[in-house]
Amino acid sequence: MTLKSIFNKPVDRPLLIGQGANDPRVKQAESEQIVNAMQDKHLPVTYVLYPDEGHGLARPENRLSFFAIAEAFLAKCLGGRCEPIGDDFKGSDYRYR
Repeated sequence: MTLKSIFNKPVDRPLLIGQGANDPRVKQAESEQIVNAMQDKHLPVTYVLYPDEGHGLARPENRLSFFAIAEAFLAKCLGGRCEPIGDDFKGSDYRYR
């Protein structure tokens, strides 16, 4: 299986996926299929699952935690800085892989 982006080009850069387990539009299995395929090809992927979310992050605690993860992801991939995490995960329900 060749991983393709929406632009029909192969995915070969780090990818961050945030997924709501109850998302009726993008099923958890679809996201996990992408994650597994990338891991099988030794491509960098960060996967964050929110068991109590649907399509989008409705709970402010979950949004804040995802923003912190995204900031650290971008800092790592782009060689920049990020703020210390602090209480950004307080009250959030997430699974990180």
